[in-house]
Amino acid sequence: MKRIFAALALLALLAALCLPAAASAPVFMDANTLSHPAEIALLSDLGLVSGYADGSFRPDNCITRAEISKLICLLRTSALPASAAAPFPDAAASWAGTYIDYCADNGLVAGYADGTFRPGSYITIRELAKMLLVAVGWSDGKRYTGAGWAAAVDADAAAAGLYEGVPAERDRYVTRDNACLMIYNAMQCPAVDRLDADGGKVYVLDSMMTPVTFLEHRFGLSLASGTVVADSVCDLRNPGGKLDAGRVHLDGYTRDFLVSNVVAFDTSLIGRKVTIYAIYGSDVNRAFGMPHLRASEVYTTLASRAELDVILNYTKMSLTSETKYYADYSEVTPAYLDKLPDGAGITIIDHEGDDKIDIVLFTLPKADGAQS
Repeated sequence: MKRIFAALALLALLAALCLPAAASAPVFMDANTLSHPAEIALLSDLGLVSGYADGSFRPDNCITRAEISKLICLLRTSALPASAAAPFPDAAASWAGTYIDYCADNGLVAGYADGTFRPGSYITIRELAKMLLVAVGWSDGKRYTGAGWAAAVDADAAAAGLYEGVPAERDRYVTRDNACLMIYNAMQCPAVDRLDADGGKVYVLDSMMTPVTFLEHRFGLSLASGTVVADSVCDLRNPGGKLDAGRVHLDGYTRDFLVSNVVAFDTSLIGRKVTIYAIYGSDVNRAFGMPHLRASEVYTTLASRAELDVILNYTKMSLTSETKYYADYSEVTPAYLDKLPDGAGITIIDHEGDDKIDIVLFTLPKADGAQS
């Protein structure tokens, strides 16, 4: 019976290791219905997308040609463009008329054979891919005409990674959720300075002659990666300390990060390795969107020392001389494990997924038995 119980406990713990705690979603009333919350949060922080008047995002709504024209326009320019001569008779009265004009003038959208644009019509996944490829400079759009336009778009979009994570039916109307994912994917493409005479891409390079992404080139965002060691609740470096509201600190950086989406960070991310997008500043780095957790990271919370022993005895995971220990966010020595009080919770974090536990967090019970 004891062996059966131990086996069942082990299975439960192993399952828990595969369930990382998710970061909070953007502040929309229907946030729990978003399939791509991190991507939507980033686009929201950049001012590219927003919710409805009732506070919802409605991720499953199909996106219209008028809506995508505005989004493509904002993806390309931060200033509202001056209105040009309306190329489509049915676009002049649309709320998105100025955006449609801009996109048409820059070859980003096209109308129908009858000369209309049909602002209220929905757009397909493939049609959005075509617009994005031109918007980020990967094509001038000339090869996306004629009978073979769909195959040409699919080939280029697949090569650029635009279709990563979206439904395989490219003729399906694209939802707001999937549109945000495709735009996010497009922003990860290397930024193109120009196309040469043969249609080859000439990339934008940084000071090290390395191509930069469209996201970095257009919005000035850089990637920052490190372990969260402090926020507005606690500070692993300073027992009893904490940062101002909205600030977090990653190890390896001299300045804090000011997080636009404050709810994205809480104590569930303390000790975890994250990647965020940020603009580096002289006083504080401004972060955008939500933190991305490492897919390989192992993170789980245990109820007792006995459960930790099961992990250590029946899996390859181990404590090493490099493992750091914290009791209620204050650093302690490894010996603390042997005098852990009853009722204490244990969280183990393996950043690299290499079976070597990097951080152990102890949550100590209060005198009245409530968790601290």
